[in-house]
Amino acid sequence: MKVDPPERKCLLVAKDPAIEAAVSKALAGLGPHRIAVACADRPPSDILDRFFEFYIVDSAIADPLDTVEALHLADPDGFVIGVVRNDDAPTGNAMLKAGAATFFRIEEIAGAESRLAALATALVRIQTRRRDHLGRLQRELLDARDSRERIEAQSADMIAMAEDLERAYRAADSATRDAKSTAERLEGVINTVVDSVLIVRGDGRIEQANPAAETMFGRPRERIAGSAVGTLLPGLDLEHDKRRDGADPRTKSVFEWEAVNARGVGFPVELSVGAFRAADHELAICVVRDIAERKRIEKRIRDLALTDALTGLSNRSAFRTRLDDAIARSQRSGRPAALILMDLNKFKAVNDNFGHPAGDALLVEVAKLLRANTRKTDTVARLGGDEFAIILTDLQDMDVVQTTIGRIVEAICTPKVIDGSLIKVGTSLGVAFYPHDDEDADGLIRKADLALYQAKATGEDTYRIYDRELQRAARGRKTVEDDLRLAIVRQSFVLHFQPQIDVTSHTMIGAEALIRWKHPTRGLVKPLDFIPIAEATGLVGAIGDWVLEQSCRQMAIWDAQGAPVERIAVNVSLRQFRDDSLIGTVRNCLAATGLAPDRLELEITETALDRDVDALIARLSALRDMGVRLTIDDFGAGYASLSYLRRFPVGRLKVDQSFVRNIGRSATDAAFPRAIIGLAQGLGLDVLAEGIETEAEVNFFANAGCPKMQGHLFAKPMPVDEFASWRAAYQASRREAS
Repeated sequence: MKVDPPERKCLLVAKDPAIEAAVSKALAGLGPHRIAVACADRPPSDILDRFFEFYIVDSAIADPLDTVEALHLADPDGFVIGVVRNDDAPTGNAMLKAGAATFFRIEEIAGAESRLAALATALVRIQTRRRDHLGRLQRELLDARDSRERIEAQSADMIAMAEDLERAYRAADSATRDAKSTAERLEGVINTVVDSVLIVRGDGRIEQANPAAETMFGRPRERIAGSAVGTLLPGLDLEHDKRRDGADPRTKSVFEWEAVNARGVGFPVELSVGAFRAADHELAICVVRDIAERKRIEKRIRDLALTDALTGLSNRSAFRTRLDDAIARSQRSGRPAALILMDLNKFKAVNDNFGHPAGDALLVEVAKLLRANTRKTDTVARLGGDEFAIILTDLQDMDVVQTTIGRIVEAICTPKVIDGSLIKVGTSLGVAFYPHDDEDADGLIRKADLALYQAKATGEDTYRIYDRELQRAARGRKTVEDDLRLAIVRQSFVLHFQPQIDVTSHTMIGAEALIRWKHPTRGLVKPLDFIPIAEATGLVGAIGDWVLEQSCRQMAIWDAQGAPVERIAVNVSLRQFRDDSLIGTVRNCLAATGLAPDRLELEITETALDRDVDALIARLSALRDMGVRLTIDDFGAGYASLSYLRRFPVGRLKVDQSFVRNIGRSATDAAFPRAIIGLAQGLGLDVLAEGIETEAEVNFFANAGCPKMQGHLFAKPMPVDEFASWRAAYQASRREAS
């Protein structure tokens, strides 16, 4: 599936059509583009309201410097480029002072692709501009609120003047000149107010309207006068209606309403209402303010606050609101809802290998696929990074969930072309149901997260539905984690050692150090039962450092006893290789024990080779330069790229024991380890087969050119004392045999 690269947008202000052709030619090398042309002396104001990546101004137009300055002021983050003729450097320099980023001679434009590309690269500030735009909207809202307060104060003044008018009307009965003056004064104020002012009689008919009412409602004042107030403000009955909070609209108050103009189009307004009496008649004064723009700004701010900026999906905050709404709707309808949490597999490798722009483009594409494969009534949200959530509501049966998940997995796992590169990622999903699994949002999220964790542990491109077994397993993992933390403090670990044998010379060529956990109630725990949890919780770093230190120390003890071991192999986790402190830890261990670097062998699993490739190669190279030997463990079990393998500074491959077990099944199964051995030899690498348990396996690998082996056939992993006894017995048997 191919994703189109982003479109370049350029605003061209010029009279010469040749310039547009030259600019289009220059931008063609950068990919899809669009040119907006303003052939007037200055660009129209509506064009200035849009965002462009480039603004190109011809010096031949009238007032080019004013145009450059206007563009720069309208979009400070954009790049304004001047075009001059006949080496007119003074004009070009003047355009720079006016705000241009650079200028070209007209003859240079067609060949300016590289310079335009450099400027385009700098425009990755779209997020900053978005935040700035949000800030401007917020300031506009604050200004609108300030204006509202001023209008309320003005409305209060007018209501107060209306009360004066009441007194003036009473005084008018006695034909006093003061009353007439007050009435005229109030009439003048009403006619100059920018908001609509309606004087309404007790029967709901409008007695008088100011000029602003003509503009707002699109009706002449003569037609407004005498009409029912409900014609302009439907549903408003000042005599009988009460506001939503129970207050009488005739009191001095401010509230929002819906108005209708002459075309029948509704728009939101803010009403300030007060009541007064004149000549024994009850009148109401209504100050009507159009708040459509304020509402638009408020909605825009709400949308920005609830939308993920990159993908346009709902963000984490909106997701939580939608989940609460889905639960409430399910309670009313009696139909269940489902929460799906989703992660992308190997997304970090995409960022590391192809760059963050490609990673962002992939997230945008994933968002499109999720929308396309869910119902319009479903909620799709991005929670952050490569984490997504989907809320399915009004479920008639569970088939909807199964079908939706199937479509999502298929769509996400299909390879995609992103910025010219073929990228493949997978996905893991966890599902929990309301009300079956939990009856509140927090509990539902925890249950779906447990299911997601189990899906990721099971394998890629799969999903798990929450059940109580997952809950029990989670409690078990938490118990192991707590016990591990205590074990690290107490150093409740011990090393076992397994010899590595060269069957051609019948000599021990080294040993692998393997950790065991001395648990107070479970006894001796093997790595498979606690190392995955240590890796998931970040505890593996401290455990790995202990193994490395103790292995080097044991090598020094054997040297001092006159029974040296040629080389010690230590497994190092991916988390340790990612840690900048690893090189220093190795150096300190070697220095503290006096162990020669070439007698230490560090093993990294093949599955770790596709993550942070460049950083990993840098750390491996630094270790190799120290003299430390490096080995890829479990080779063949992962998907390491052969091109990467050539770059890794390793000296040995260890054939994964799954290939060892399968050599007798078929010729095809036997071909895989032979291919690995041939690959290692072709690359000049040593090779060792692990997991050897039978003489047939010994003969197979020896005949295939791999005489170095390790497995239970020779010896199981042993504590240090048993290892010493085994080694002495093995060496004695070799001497007797010779």
